[in-house]
Amino acid sequence: MRGRGRVFKRGRISWIAYYHDGEEIRESAKTDDEKVAQKKLDARLKTAGTANFIGPKEERVRYEDLAALYQADYRQNKLKTVEDAERYVRQLRTFFGRERALKIPERVNDYIEARLADHNKKGDPIANGTVNRELSALRRMFRLAVRTKKLSSVPFIPMLAEDNAREGFFEAADFEAVAAHLPPDIADAARFGFLTGWRKGEITSLEWRDVDTRVGTIRLRRARSKTKKGRVLKLTGELLDLIRRRAGLRRPECVYVFHRNGKPLRCFRISWQKACKAAGLEGRLFHDLRRSAVRNMVRAGVPQNIAMRISGHKTDSVFRRYDIVDEDDLAEALTLTQDYVDRKRHEAPKVTPLRPAARE
Repeated sequence: MRGRGRVFKRGRISWIAYYHDGEEIRESAKTDDEKVAQKKLDARLKTAGTANFIGPKEERVRYEDLAALYQADYRQNKLKTVEDAERYVRQLRTFFGRERALKIPERVNDYIEARLADHNKKGDPIANGTVNRELSALRRMFRLAVRTKKLSSVPFIPMLAEDNAREGFFEAADFEAVAAHLPPDIADAARFGFLTGWRKGEITSLEWRDVDTRVGTIRLRRARSKTKKGRVLKLTGELLDLIRRRAGLRRPECVYVFHRNGKPLRCFRISWQKACKAAGLEGRLFHDLRRSAVRNMVRAGVPQNIAMRISGHKTDSVFRRYDIVDEDDLAEALTLTQDYVDRKRHEAPKVTPLRPAARE
């Protein structure tokens, strides 16, 4: 009967057949014992036709199938962080490479423990944020598998607590020290970031068609912006000199403003780390340039709404988080406050006291 399925033979092996969402599914019971096959059929019938059904197609999906979907999505959508995506895939493969997709959620906590016990190339423990980026990639893989109907649901994947409010920034002298140890092309990209607060991906993807040297403007297209909002940058002073220098190094075969020998600037993490170490600023991030630019604009008196339009910050709260205050700022604030109080202390009071001050 259609509602009860059936057991049948193919050679010596028993097979089962049943219906799910109007489609007949046939699969091998992997046994020649019809009673064992009937038990497997009964187990399938408990969930067939329901949202909890997991069929043989899902059971055959492996990690490599998930990774292939993830990488294809990055390539097709031309996402800017494809190098990061490929690194996440390689890292996850070391643990889940041979696993079936349905078994992966059971081992996620083991993966987290193994990663937190690991160390990076400098010997430092792996940060929670690093593990979370890898887990986010894994979760994205499952979502794509559901979208393409390879899986029926996205499993719960836990995330670690992390402190996103980083506090790194460069004073002007610190930046110059690092830039002196960078290859010239990377140094130019870094200087652009230090002056504008643009994100790394926005800088490295900047094309000459976005630059108008006649009127002195740069237009960041929506497709290149993380917030999906375009913005305009006016070229003046050091920034204008920088773009003119890049124009002198322009290659006909390369569309990018910042390049190395005609090839796009992709991953230059090693060069950046070496330069920071040589300058005595080991551990600083390229993203610290963004925080530095925000900090410099605020201290230069640039109105917040204008600074946000330059750096591309979407919300006030994130912008204020990037406006980092250090101990010198606090000391200066207290000094200015004390000076103000001292000046006001000698002024005549604006109210008349109810009773005269007591005399000794």
